[in-house]
Amino acid sequence: MRNRNGNFRQKPQIPVLWEQEFRRIPTAITMVNGIQKMASRKGYKVNLYDRCAGLLSDSPAASTVIVVGSESSRTPHILQDLKKAQWQIVVTNVDADHIDAHYSCATFSRRIITEQMLDHLLDKGCRRIAMVGLGQRSFNDMVHQDAMAQYLLKYPYAEGACFEYQNRIDESFNAFYAMRDGFDAVVCPNAFVAVAFLHFCEEKGIVVPNDLLVACMKDHSIGRYCKPSLTSLAVDFFAIGEAIRYRVAILAGRGQRTLSYAHCHPGTCDRA
Repeated sequence: MRNRNGNFRQKPQIPVLWEQEFRRIPTAITMVNGIQKMASRKGYKVNLYDRCAGLLSDSPAASTVIVVGSESSRTPHILQDLKKAQWQIVVTNVDADHIDAHYSCATFSRRIITEQMLDHLLDKGCRRIAMVGLGQRSFNDMVHQDAMAQYLLKYPYAEGACFEYQNRIDESFNAFYAMRDGFDAVVCPNAFVAVAFLHFCEEKGIVVPNDLLVACMKDHSIGRYCKPSLTSLAVDFFAIGEAIRYRVAILAGRGQRTLSYAHCHPGTCDRA
């Protein structure tokens, strides 16, 4: 595209810091694809950096950068280095509850996902809901557990119970089985736990979904091949990548950090 003087107009550039160690994470790959599609449609150029030092040396003047992070100890250090260099930051691929309020983000929230799954089950008439297969050492599982406990306080007609395990997942399954009467739905933290629980139900003579509705927080292709198939929530990480443009535009327009958050609300894939 040329400007009024007949010269080629330089595309606006969006720096994206996506460190090498995070480049095999499937959700991050999908988000970056969304960012690139958004940039192509809007006439931007995406500059990908695989190291924070490379970004700072290439663009010493502070601007707005998209950080494709990971829930690892490395991400906070990256954000601190950029903050010291006075960069304005939009974080993605990190749970919103794990992001400091100084940073803008376009990302997902396990707490919101849990609440949406509970809304779906309550709409279906479920009143006693169990969360099964929660690893005591899993921080993510504990987020789901806390979110359910807090959310169901708003619904006095509903009851929730959580079943954890320390060493083996069947500890959780057996604890649920001992108290199974009266439960009409089970939520598992991911599809792999849900598949294991379906096998457990088959062994115990529990008919899904006639006796019990089984759902999981994360959509995965493995759930599509189960019989019965699973009810799950699918987060559109591609759409999150596309939505990042609005966070960048807000920062560029205000010239300051913003506390705005963009959560992608997943839709329920009901296969029960």
